Amino acid sequence: MSRAAPPSVGARAGAGDADPAALLCPSAAAEPGRSVVFGVAGAAPRAGETPGDSGRTVAYLTKTVPVPEDVAALTAPVAPNAVLRTAAPCAGSGCRHFSGHSCTLIERIAVALDPVVDHPPACAIRGTCRWWAEQGRVACVRCPQIVTDREAPSEAYALAMAPPERMTA
Repeated sequence: MSRAAPPSVGARAGAGDADPAALLCPSAAAEPGRSVVFGVAGAAPRAGETPGDSGRTVAYLTKTVPVPEDVAALTAPVAPNAVLRTAAPCAGSGCRHFSGHSCTLIERIAVALDPVVDHPPACAIRGTCRWWAEQGRVACVRCPQIVTDREAPSEAYALAMAPPERMTA
């Protein structure tokens, strides 16, 4: 598997024009009443998968599950987003990763991280996923290595996840 071309190559036409709330952010916080679980991190890589820098991949659920009220107790002693992949409506301009028309997080991931699977895995949110809408396959072949709250990430992973600097007036 090779590193992808810059995000403009994988970008899908019109994704930035969509109402942000109509798409789901696949890197949202696990918030009861707002987000849904679509994957569980920590699964051993399957045949044909290359683990991300953590050695873990995400096992995707066939259907989303609402984040329960007691999510922190259920995942203790670790934070919910250290083991769960959760999605919520894109916050658009309310998110530090949103540029006004696109998600800069998936743009950085597409450049900084290598694919970890050859084909996009089955995913319950693909049809409404912002990353899929913007980057398509480029996003999906990197997604299994993404864990929102990761301990000791590699330098490349940490750089990809770091929000862009905001210009101040």
